[in-house]
Amino acid sequence: MAQVEDASGYKDGTYYGTGTGFGGTLKVQVDISGGKIAAIQILENNDGSEYISKASSIINAIISNQSTNVDTVSGATYSSVGIIQAVRDALSQAVVSSTDSSSQSSNTSQSDKNDSTTDTITGTVPYKEGIYYGTAEGYSGDVSVAVVIQEHTLKAILVTDNSDDEAFFNRAMDVVKNVMKKQSTDVDTVSGATYSSKGLLNAIKNALKQAEKATNGESLDEKVDTAKLTEAIENVNKLEESEYTEATWAVLKVRLQEAKEAMEAKEQAAVNKALDNLNQAVTLLEKKDSGDNEDKDDRVYIDGTYTVTVPCEPDEDEDFETYNLTMNVTIRDDKIVAITDIYGDGSSTNDSYIKKATNGTSSKEGVISQIVNKGLPEEIDAVSRATCSSNAIVAGCEKALEEAKRPEKTEAE
Repeated sequence: MAQVEDASGYKDGTYYGTGTGFGGTLKVQVDISGGKIAAIQILENNDGSEYISKASSIINAIISNQSTNVDTVSGATYSSVGIIQAVRDALSQAVVSSTDSSSQSSNTSQSDKNDSTTDTITGTVPYKEGIYYGTAEGYSGDVSVAVVIQEHTLKAILVTDNSDDEAFFNRAMDVVKNVMKKQSTDVDTVSGATYSSKGLLNAIKNALKQAEKATNGESLDEKVDTAKLTEAIENVNKLEESEYTEATWAVLKVRLQEAKEAMEAKEQAAVNKALDNLNQAVTLLEKKDSGDNEDKDDRVYIDGTYTVTVPCEPDEDEDFETYNLTMNVTIRDDKIVAITDIYGDGSSTNDSYIKKATNGTSSKEGVISQIVNKGLPEEIDAVSRATCSSNAIVAGCEKALEEAKRPEKTEAE
């Protein structure tokens, strides 16, 4: 948190200020008496009682020191920062010095002027005019942008898709403003929203790589590899419908049609997703009862779908309350062949982390595909910044295997 120069005195009265906490906008009331900060009250917040309760201890520190240059509270960092921002906002209205007020107005006007004249900046961007698209990994998932180049100038940068929490992403948007002002990607990430701002910055850089290709006369079309999907479709076409149960074959037919449509996709992600879905449908196929299961008695686990619930617990660096994660784990022939219907019973803010752990990102394979590909939850890499959710999914699979273990195998151990 940046240090600020505190005013020597304030005008008595009641003032209101806003800041950005963990969950969004945070509003405070600041009472000034005798030229000093007398009381601070949090009026509105979206951070949750636990974090606000922790962060509220910072109020006494501000009043005792008569300064907002205080340390944030461990375990409630973003809520603390939001309170400090909101108090500073309120105090800016109570400053006694008219000179300071004029300076502030001047600075604000100049800032507004800089923002409003961004479109008139003449850049030296050496790329062909056009709209270019880029994607990169943010905090909770991929961030996508559209970059408009005209007259060798970055005219606009638009965010077309993102999965990050609104509070963090709003902070990160300063990166876009700075890139536009400097007409360069040589800017710093935003403190308090490092991953989101880094994702934005890398997405812009990737868009400019597309612009460079266009300038050099290279094709912008992504080279989509459909070889594995083609092979999978051919293998499915060799299967005999009469050998499998009606229900599992119906699912396979849907996935097969989706796979055929994905052959025309222009993005590799769509092809990969169709391939994963088709392979999973094949794995889940059930043969009609033929009475030949006696030879499978040596299996360790009993085939079936097991519903399990495990706790998802924070590590020392995470700011969330423990919640329960529930999932369905399907086991067949001593292997985990599917993990579906994953959901948590905690705050909705956990959803993005569960999704990230489940599906992965553009640069990291999700936990589910890792487990299904290996058949067992062994040597699984957690998805970065979704570590706790990743570990919970692995724990859920281990619990399902334990429940599925044949009694005689358990006794033998």
